[in-house]
Amino acid sequence: MANDGKIVAIFDVNGMTESHYQQSDAALAAAGLSAPKGRIIHIASPTATGWHVVDVWESAADFEAFGQSLIPILQEIGVPPSEPTIYPLYNMILG
Repeated sequence: MANDGKIVAIFDVNGMTESHYQQSDAALAAAGLSAPKGRIIHIASPTATGWHVVDVWESAADFEAFGQSLIPILQEIGVPPSEPTIYPLYNMILG
């Protein structure tokens, strides 16, 4: 199955809280970035030690462009730094 350059970005952010998530969501909405170009799906959930986020993107370039806006927001609200793990998308089934 060809993925046409789509990627999966997985973040496990130790120390991130629900409040951090809500603040970042509000800041992205205020910046007009609730539905950034190229993001196909966004999944987020709390973990025992922080927050887990999985995004599927049309391309690595779209993901990197969004990061230019997201990272300063996360830094401003005090989210601990975290590097994503990136994989090429092989398959996605919704429903």
